[in-house]
Amino acid sequence: MNTSRTRRIIRISRKKLIFFIILLIVIIVGIWFYSIASRTYMVNVSSTSMPTSEFPRVVVPPPPYYDKAGQESSIKDTREFMKTSYSANLKTRDVPSVVTSVKNIVKGADGRVDDIYSSERSGRIGFVVPKSNFEQFKSEVEAVVHRKLYFETISSTNLLSQKQNIEAQTTDVLTALQSLKSQKASLDDKHTRTVATINRDLLSIQSQIIVVRQLIATTTDQNQMSALRSQESNLANRESALKQNLSAENYTYSVQSTNLANQISNQNNNLTNITKVDTQFTNNIETVNGNISVNWVSLWELATIFSPISPVIIIIILAIILWIYLGKIGIAPKFIFV
Repeated sequence: MNTSRTRRIIRISRKKLIFFIILLIVIIVGIWFYSIASRTYMVNVSSTSMPTSEFPRVVVPPPPYYDKAGQESSIKDTREFMKTSYSANLKTRDVPSVVTSVKNIVKGADGRVDDIYSSERSGRIGFVVPKSNFEQFKSEVEAVVHRKLYFETISSTNLLSQKQNIEAQTTDVLTALQSLKSQKASLDDKHTRTVATINRDLLSIQSQIIVVRQLIATTTDQNQMSALRSQESNLANRESALKQNLSAENYTYSVQSTNLANQISNQNNNLTNITKVDTQFTNNIETVNGNISVNWVSLWELATIFSPISPVIIIIILAIILWIYLGKIGIAPKFIFV
């Protein structure tokens, strides 16, 4: 008995076939470009896994330092105070496990976790690590997932302008402090000399008053007595005036000295605060601020990432091979182009 089967024949218009092939090529190219765009987007937007209640951090660069003449800092100052920022996006099939691993890496690098979020589909960690441990930290994070599932962005900004501002403020405070201390020393010296002069004159007047009063006590001549009484009155007035001058000098000195002492104290406080700011500045540039987002990846995305060509093309090629095989064994219909 003849068991050979007759293949069904399908007639296809050549024009329609060409149109279909062109359309298929356009679709494949579109899918390829979409895949590239998706990867680029994930690299640039690493914060997509943040909860909707959070806002992205905005870093505003500091204004350039201008000297007293209003000119921007000279190019001759070539010092570098680099502040490094780091962000990464990891793709995985197990988001909670990767988030935990990254948190442990941060702790192991003597870092600090500032915020953390984790769910089945996405996660995020904000952190700070010492700059001295950054390279080792980054290598360990990169090793958590396959290299093709790791995307990073590292940026550095020279904070020279901030350092120059701190130095300018320090110079201004030290200059003002030196001037105030000089004024205080001058005031103290002037007050000491003025008080010494008044006391010397006062001692002389008081000595003269003693002598006059002794003469008054022993004089019996009325004319001489009248002259001595007049002299005593003049000396007493001069003594009173000198005491008033001494009191006024002490009061004026006390007010001016207290005012200068307060200004010196304020400038010392300013210097202490600037020193703290300088310390904070140093601590800031010696750390790396970063955030890592973790996103769940589907099997199709994995295939797209790891495949050298689009999975769609692979499926089409396999379909064509299968069709040719089915045609050889007489199952698939035969196409005739008309």
